[in-house]
Amino acid sequence: SAASFSNPFKMDPTDAKHLMAPGREVFETVYGPDTTSELDGSKDWKQVFDLGTRKSPGTGASTSGSDDSDNKASALDLKGDKAYVAYCGFCDVMTEGRPFESGIATNVGGSAPAKRMTSDGWHIAAANGLPERYITGVAMDPANPNTVYVTLGGYGRHWAPPGAVREDTSKVGTGHVFRSTDAGEHFTDVTGNLPDVSADSIVVRGGQLVVGTDIGTFISNDPAGSTWAVLGSGLPSVPVFHLSLKPGDDNTLVAATYGRGVYTYKFADAAAAAASGGNGKGSVCAATAGFRGFSATYKGGNLRVGISRRSPAGATVEVFRHSLGERRAIRKTLVKRFRNRKRSFDYRKRLADGIYSVRAGIAVPGSHVRDYRSRTFEVKHGRYHGMRDFYGHGSCGTIRSFKLSSPAFGGSTQRGLQIAYRLARSGTVTVTVKRARTITTRFKAMKARAHRTYRLNLAARGLRRGTYSVTVTARSGRSATSQSLASTRL
Repeated sequence: SAASFSNPFKMDPTDAKHLMAPGREVFETVYGPDTTSELDGSKDWKQVFDLGTRKSPGTGASTSGSDDSDNKASALDLKGDKAYVAYCGFCDVMTEGRPFESGIATNVGGSAPAKRMTSDGWHIAAANGLPERYITGVAMDPANPNTVYVTLGGYGRHWAPPGAVREDTSKVGTGHVFRSTDAGEHFTDVTGNLPDVSADSIVVRGGQLVVGTDIGTFISNDPAGSTWAVLGSGLPSVPVFHLSLKPGDDNTLVAATYGRGVYTYKFADAAAAAASGGNGKGSVCAATAGFRGFSATYKGGNLRVGISRRSPAGATVEVFRHSLGERRAIRKTLVKRFRNRKRSFDYRKRLADGIYSVRAGIAVPGSHVRDYRSRTFEVKHGRYHGMRDFYGHGSCGTIRSFKLSSPAFGGSTQRGLQIAYRLARSGTVTVTVKRARTITTRFKAMKARAHRTYRLNLAARGLRRGTYSVTVTARSGRSATSQSLASTRL
């Protein structure tokens, strides 16, 4: 019931007979074309979850009314037993009512392991940090289903901007692409330098993100989305409402546009691109060719490190601590080092409250380059909270490397923050620091030479507590590239 005019529908890429179709209720079948109707229930669709209503999400017994809309699905992703369903209540503020609200339902990270055709594990995720806007796309990381990405538009009526009918927009927020590493409990903004337009769809391809927006398709070779570039050429500047990888061939991307037809894009072979160094425009370059995916989540005294490799070599994984609780920033302290790790693993240790990072490095065959990935999180009262990354991994674009000295600065010791970057080719660099939307520091633009590391220091004194975003913009010739990282002032 309560299906949208254009309702999400998904075929499991690992099993063509496994289908999911949610409205308010989430229905599932494993019988493909042999699925029958309710007249013959032996192979019928099965309801596995009820999204409930706006006021009572996930409650099957709730009844909608004039002030309490049915929740209805807006996007979903399905792989194997695991699924994520995005939903909204009062999805269209122009015709249905107000206020608009949205959320995420999933069977990942629930009270029981996910199992198809059952209600096992299904629940409403907290979605902390996710703005109240229409969720247009959902994509989980195939290497680690606890990592999930979503794209955001405006509201259900695609071109109705927030505030069009003078409704409350205090929770609208900013950003268009968000990532969670704990099955939707907490989200961080990975919009980076994407244009400020609605994002409509997303796919995860190994260590790359591909996003369809209102003006075309963009790609990031960084799972943290710090830098984006236009994908390929030949696609009109039109809304791309649906993206998908061809089952069994993740080198072929299919893009469905609004009014201009369906297009395909062929990625370069990953191994060949790694050996050649890549071009940063859709191929996998050497600096990102070691990992397909990397993640780190902490729950119940267990640190789960997710590794998916392109390289045959083993990875070195290091766990660092950067703060004591919420008040004291400390020098980076090694907690544990693991060598030659070729698959995901668990580190069973109860971590004290503080800010931590997990960094992994792996050798890329045929190159002197190592591919580094990093994840940052805070343990607060024993619970995991994902944080934006402070350590950018290598790139084949103009900005070859960019990192901050720590995910935490200031605190009782007034520890400062160091900013370091290195260019692949000479250019003019500007560095800005923001707290929310306010620019707190703008460093003077300077000319930077290629292959030389430059460092800047940001003093903590005079800065308020909170998360600060540091953006490096490099202009070389007619092109400009930006990357953003973050650190928390304690």
